[in-house]
Amino acid sequence: MTISARKSDDQAFMKITEASLGDPFAAYLADDTTRALVAKVAARFGWPETAAEGGGVAAAARVIAVAPPPRILIVDFADSDDPLDDLIALEEALIAGSRVIAVGADNDARLARALLQKGAVDYLVKPFSPETLEELLQELQHEPKSDTDETGRIIAILGSRGGSGASTLAASCAWVLAEDLGQRTTLLDLDLCYGDAALAFNLAPGTGLRDSLETPERIDDLFLDRATLTAGERLEVLAAEEDPSETPQIAEDAVENLLEHLAERSSNVVVDLPRGFAQSAAVFKRADEIILVTVPTLPALRDAIRLQRLIRDVAPSSRIRLVINRADRSGNGQIGRRDVENQLTRKADLVIAEDQDLAAEAANNGQPIAALRPRSPFAVNLRKFTKSITGQANEGGWLRGLVRRGR
Repeated sequence: MTISARKSDDQAFMKITEASLGDPFAAYLADDTTRALVAKVAARFGWPETAAEGGGVAAAARVIAVAPPPRILIVDFADSDDPLDDLIALEEALIAGSRVIAVGADNDARLARALLQKGAVDYLVKPFSPETLEELLQELQHEPKSDTDETGRIIAILGSRGGSGASTLAASCAWVLAEDLGQRTTLLDLDLCYGDAALAFNLAPGTGLRDSLETPERIDDLFLDRATLTAGERLEVLAAEEDPSETPQIAEDAVENLLEHLAERSSNVVVDLPRGFAQSAAVFKRADEIILVTVPTLPALRDAIRLQRLIRDVAPSSRIRLVINRADRSGNGQIGRRDVENQLTRKADLVIAEDQDLAAEAANNGQPIAALRPRSPFAVNLRKFTKSITGQANEGGWLRGLVRRGR
């Protein structure tokens, strides 16, 4: 079987934009066994099992001809007489920025190399294991922002419940990005009344954040120069300590407008997002990374499940990372790490042991933990985690092998 399609210059297959992408995931397989396996793995990411369909590359080409391609697309070339020619039929998906995973029955290194050169991101040989596919999908979900992007990376961090440690993580993450990695970073605390970002750096916030949300038309570089607080050579903090008796009147589109301006002046914008924030959806839609922090208790897990569902509803293409804090605490009401991962259908990207003394010392000193104790297990693990967000942990390429097989 060969699908006729016009040929194009190889550059046409390069990723140039994600604006025209549709669903977060779709797969078109040539056999029922592989389709069932892919459907099962898709469910772990919160995607519908029906996103894995039959029909192989022919079905994929028909759908993409009339609908926006998905962000991640798995295509089975096992029934194809000319896989390279058939890949050209997926030109629109590749141009739009869809990450195409090719599946085939032959362990052919030359074919795999050719498919990768034409725009596929990987080649899986059947039969492959669920773990192999899950690992690859995790990598694509967490793929670092392209160096060619003109605006900064937006990283939203929120906790499933109060006291989960999301604000502590946000402060240290921002510090690592700025001081360890040398990237200009802004820490934005959207808890206008009870936020901790300013306290974490021993700073006294003014009214700039509230003003930017109530009168967004005022925002420009000069306004932000005055509104932000300097926490380091490359680190700024935008926070507030508003009177709880006065509810700020946040203008429509104010959060999106603020994020756009901050991303234009910083390589990274770390958003400390309170879970009850009225315009959370605007943050989810704009964020490049969403870090969900939870602790291993049933109430926290329940709320983490609800938050993950909300994120998927409003921003289905979002990249979510899971952090489990206080994972080593024992006692009544505690549940195991595996239970948390199974219920959220995702592996933890970072697991943090409890250290109340260190957290208290950092809070009292007005320093993030990563600055106060840079060699502590918390700081060392957070540094690795933060580097994975920027892609620095994967220098030399994330593709570890030309042809992947099941393990």
